[in-house]
Amino acid sequence: MKEFDAELKEVYEEEKREELIKEFAKPSYEHVLEKNDFKTADIPYHVLLETQEWWDFRNRILKKDGYRCSNCGKGPTESKQKNDFDISIDNWTGHYWIDEEYNQDYYKDKKIHIWWPGGPTEPNIIVVADKPYHLHAHHKHYIVGRLPWEYEEKDLTTLCNWCHWEFHQNNKVNVYSESKGVLHSVSYTICGRCKGAGWFPEYVHVQGGICFECGGHPYRVTK
Repeated sequence: MKEFDAELKEVYEEEKREELIKEFAKPSYEHVLEKNDFKTADIPYHVLLETQEWWDFRNRILKKDGYRCSNCGKGPTESKQKNDFDISIDNWTGHYWIDEEYNQDYYKDKKIHIWWPGGPTEPNIIVVADKPYHLHAHHKHYIVGRLPWEYEEKDLTTLCNWCHWEFHQNNKVNVYSESKGVLHSVSYTICGRCKGAGWFPEYVHVQGGICFECGGHPYRVTK
């Protein structure tokens, strides 16, 4: 019976994701080109990351990794005001998980059980997060001239926004040119402000946290 319930839960969650994807459909790459009269090389990187092509590819990467950060293992949090739950907890941050997989000793001081108003009689497990977590599809390397979704799935991995930010602060992603199927390293620079991340995790409420200095572009090839 538990196995059957788990299957139903998986089907429900997948249907819910599909509904959200349809509800928040993005403009296509071709639409962006036509609407703005862009040439491909002129499209700001953060605009490319708002196309349906990128979001379809991104969702494939996240699904491949089980919707978990490949570094810390955390999934995306939800967000609500404390009063929405009518609960009393000192360390409430407004960011939380509803997931039994987080029912671990590591979180035992932040774990609470609540009953949703008008919901099922069984309690949901609410795990309070220290901050908001979002999932990103991280490129392990870049190839000059390729659009963000023109890579193989193995070339990307899922990272939460915090691990993604930390990675770019401490590492440089290799950049290659491609000639007849062979990759060659190229010289490049990254933004001195965001270190190549292209955004700031603490400013997602301001235009998605995009770095205004580089426009979200991860690198610049040097001549």
